[in-house]
Amino acid sequence: KGKGPVHRQKPAVLILEGALLRRPFDKTLLLRLAHAYVNDAKPLSAATLVHRAAYIDTKLRVEAAELYRRAGKTTLALMLNAQVLDQRAKLKQRLGLLIEARRFEEAASLERRLSRLGLLKDQQLVYALAYSYFRIGRFRLAERWLKRVSKPQLFRKAIELRRNMAACESQGWMCMR
Repeated sequence: KGKGPVHRQKPAVLILEGALLRRPFDKTLLLRLAHAYVNDAKPLSAATLVHRAAYIDTKLRVEAAELYRRAGKTTLALMLNAQVLDQRAKLKQRLGLLIEARRFEEAASLERRLSRLGLLKDQQLVYALAYSYFRIGRFRLAERWLKRVSKPQLFRKAIELRRNMAACESQGWMCMR
């Protein structure tokens, strides 16, 4: 008897894997198999396939990095993100990856580049920047960006962030470091 549960491959995955053995550099096959793995909740397998396809089509680097992030491979995601050519897509993704990696100083340092590329019109990015400043104890800068948040869901998060900042300041210590 085998150890652990038996995992059976879905027929589509088996067919696509067989086809990929015959044509290992076929972008369409790589992406279809990656999609099948995403549907099967296997983001790391999907990420490696999309990463291979990104050698053929560099526009796929953002997608491969996102799949690595979903698989919990933030370092690989950041490495691949560094190779993304579209600066706007690269920076949006990088901010999220740095926050996820708890590298808040680096995330906050992206402010000028985000502004220069006109990305701070996106309230999600504004909130992410404010959150980064909050996590490094730069409450005034966090508040400066929180003032720009007006979308209802983000506004609620901004209120909670302000409460946390007030609690930290009232206790006289940097509670988020």
